Amino acid sequence: MSGAYVAEKPVAEILTEAIKKGFKEKNISVGNNNDYILKSELEKLDYEAISGFSTVQLIPQITVKFQLVDKDGKVVWTDIITGKANTKSIKFEKFLPPAIDNLIEQLVNNPEFLNAIK
Repeated sequence: MSGAYVAEKPVAEILTEAIKKGFKEKNISVGNNNDYILKSELEKLDYEAISGFSTVQLIPQITVKFQLVDKDGKVVWTDIITGKANTKSIKFEKFLPPAIDNLIEQLVNNPEFLNAIK
């Protein structure tokens, strides 16, 4: 499989929306009055294709470096998280969201991250 995928929205925007949704579901406050800024940097967006007898399984991977920065600019938490998902879809727009969901689930359940924002 080769070529490029052009998303309807930039991946950064898709990721930001997913983070906001994940925070809302976990009751993590976001807004202008917070003491922290969560920075993210897309490290890798890739997939592995595993061919079977009559199907292809795609395992998308999205790797993001997160940093939680306090109001003084000091990094109080940092981690690199990889979201993965197994899917039988061959359409990029179908297999990327489950990988992002997995990434966000890991972020909002990360004990060190949760301790840093308390």
